[in-house]
Amino acid sequence: MSILCTICARSSSKGLTKKALRKINNKPLISYTIRQAIKSKAFDKVIVTTDSKKIQNVAKIYGAESWFLRPKKLSSDYCSKLLVVRHALIEAEKYFKRNFQICVDLD
Repeated sequence: MSILCTICARSSSKGLTKKALRKINNKPLISYTIRQAIKSKAFDKVIVTTDSKKIQNVAKIYGAESWFLRPKKLSSDYCSKLLVVRHALIEAEKYFKRNFQICVDLD
């Protein structure tokens, strides 16, 4: 069984701008989610979907995969997270050339 983990991170977060990059104990907030996902060994792939090159680069540093930037229409305050996760799943299945039976999204 193939399990995909998606982590969604917008650059223009509604409550706190660039919160994924905010540092806690000198590490970006997103790094904690990535590290726990990888450490759990529950997922075949851990990917970050974002509209920001900066977030994408940080995600890669901490071990997540991120090769595409999310379209603007999927980065607005009014876009459903389900659509964002669906887009990431479709991109992952094309990129890895395999189907994922389960997709888990971590905040």
